[in-house]
Amino acid sequence: MSRFYGPVGFSVEEVETSPGIYNPPMTERNYFGSVIKHNRQWEPSDGVNDDLNVTNQISIVADDYSYKHCSGIRYVKWMDAYWKVTSFEISPPRILLNLGGVWNGDKA
Repeated sequence: MSRFYGPVGFSVEEVETSPGIYNPPMTERNYFGSVIKHNRQWEPSDGVNDDLNVTNQISIVADDYSYKHCSGIRYVKWMDAYWKVTSFEISPPRILLNLGGVWNGDKA
């Protein structure tokens, strides 16, 4: 098990950027934790290169903000890449984040 420290991206509310157009702004907060599971696999794609998917699990030490907005967790920056959070589990005092493929959305 290795240590983790890095940003976790939250999207907690939508803001009207122009009439009828709503975009969720991203907020990043740094957390300490541990990498529980480290697993990766290459999946064939239509492009030249295969897609990298990870099935990692990161356990962060939660605070009031992360408990309140856990359903808004979108990504984690780990090993110089942004990974999408596919699911989470609340296990006080921690939140277990399950990671999937590369995050391609907006970043804070």
